[in-house]
Amino acid sequence: MSIDFHIAIEVDGGTRYVYRCDCSQRWCDACDVAFDKGERSPEMFSCANCTDVSVNLHNQNAGDWLRWVGLVSAPSGEIKATELAALCRRRLWDEKRNHDAGISFEEYQGAMGARVISGGRPEGRLRDITEQMLRVCEKAGDRLISWG
Repeated sequence: MSIDFHIAIEVDGGTRYVYRCDCSQRWCDACDVAFDKGERSPEMFSCANCTDVSVNLHNQNAGDWLRWVGLVSAPSGEIKATELAALCRRRLWDEKRNHDAGISFEEYQGAMGARVISGGRPEGRLRDITEQMLRVCEKAGDRLISWG
């Protein structure tokens, strides 16, 4: 299982539309052209220009990362991109507390509480996720970051 963090807006009293492209539209012209050619569903398609609009994480990494930046770990939620960017920047300060230790295979298995095949998590992975998420937040501007 995984959780996708993505740029979204609120419309029609709660419906969230995911931005999939750099142009911050529902999808860009290149995506529309490919969709018109029958290449894929526009919901799943993203062109070469569609970068830094989402981050997909394994459930355990998502929960650990949310707690690491100071949010409540939840399978779904949303936050203003500007607020999340501030939390990310704070975690990227070069201080000892902001460098995460890895998790061994054994520790990871115990944390999952189920039979899951995993090699653990390398040192610095939460920090890498934070850098990715900051790029998404910067692209989002005053929009939302939604996950679920």
